[in-house]
Amino acid sequence: MLRLIKVILKNPLLVFTLLFWNLRALIYHLRGFKTIIYNLHHDYFFDVFEPIRERLARDPKIRILYSCGKKNEKLWESVCTRAQSPVIDSFISPFIYSEIFVSAEVAGPDFPFRLVRCPRVEIYHGTGTYSLPDNLRHLYRFHVHFAVGPQVKTFFDNNGITDKNGYRQYLTGYAKTDKIVNNSYDNNAIIEEYGISGKPVVIYAPHWNECSSLHKFGEELIRALASLDIFLLVRPHNYLFTAYAKDNWRERLENLENELPNMRYVRDPDTQKFYNITAAMVTDVGTTAPMEYSLTGKPYFIFNDPGWFSERQGSQPETDLVEKGIRVASPEELISILGPFLNGDAEAARVVAQLKTRQDEMVKQYFYNPGKASEAAETAIRKELGLGTLS
Repeated sequence: MLRLIKVILKNPLLVFTLLFWNLRALIYHLRGFKTIIYNLHHDYFFDVFEPIRERLARDPKIRILYSCGKKNEKLWESVCTRAQSPVIDSFISPFIYSEIFVSAEVAGPDFPFRLVRCPRVEIYHGTGTYSLPDNLRHLYRFHVHFAVGPQVKTFFDNNGITDKNGYRQYLTGYAKTDKIVNNSYDNNAIIEEYGISGKPVVIYAPHWNECSSLHKFGEELIRALASLDIFLLVRPHNYLFTAYAKDNWRERLENLENELPNMRYVRDPDTQKFYNITAAMVTDVGTTAPMEYSLTGKPYFIFNDPGWFSERQGSQPETDLVEKGIRVASPEELISILGPFLNGDAEAARVVAQLKTRQDEMVKQYFYNPGKASEAAETAIRKELGLGTLS
């Protein structure tokens, strides 16, 4: 509140903005509408909520507002372009009335002002758990928690995020992955947009941490992959560009894209939209991308450098992803397995078949409601809003 007062003193016109949005929200409320604010700090969080929004938007009595930082010009422009609802600055959104405040961020978004009481819903943005213990203080401020799988419910139960402590759990699953399971992306449009040829498509999704393969092997790893008779998509974790800004990876990837005719640097924040058109994934320890990728039943190859993740051994599903994946230690080893697999080698196919069995087991172990998670999330939010099932 003190922060808001200071800003208003510097910019008194902000009072009119607050009055406008609260008046609008009040009118919605008096007319029987239910207002939801979805707060996001990164562009890739947009697609975490989108499948849920699509279902909620079927109800004409529900109004959805998006909230993000206006100072982040790239994020603001991205959300304003994609959202089919009004967008407000996350600086003022905590002071605007709503029936529910939703976020997928586990490390500290803004919250509704305490005098404007409404349920805070944490929907989470991945299947992993290793980062959650460090953010407990923040997560305790949410009233409602969506579990993407049993591993997250176990985290809730072990840390007091339970009914007896005043929290509400919903075993929803991970709504964003519904489109992978149901193969409902427009694959032909993606192929046309990226100029993908008839060659097998491989996606390289390196982690941002200092032990990732991209830091260790650099451009030569990408050149090695591109030397195969494939079409290569490279999609690093977003934090690579902020945590290692001095390394100038964005420009380096753009230069590689110009150099290698069968490689594309993917800028789209929704990495998962490419999964169903690919033949394999290459990735690192620390990311749960291969868990979501396992929903396709296709193989993933993981660079086995546990350094950054060593203090989190035992976290699930991150540890399982390493133990059950096809582990490699160098670009040469990767190429020696990936190349034969893509060329139909029988021994490589046998190794991949064994992986698929392990992947199927992990999918059953770590996902609630695969393919139907957005429906479960919609049901949970409607319950929190006091609404019945939409006919």
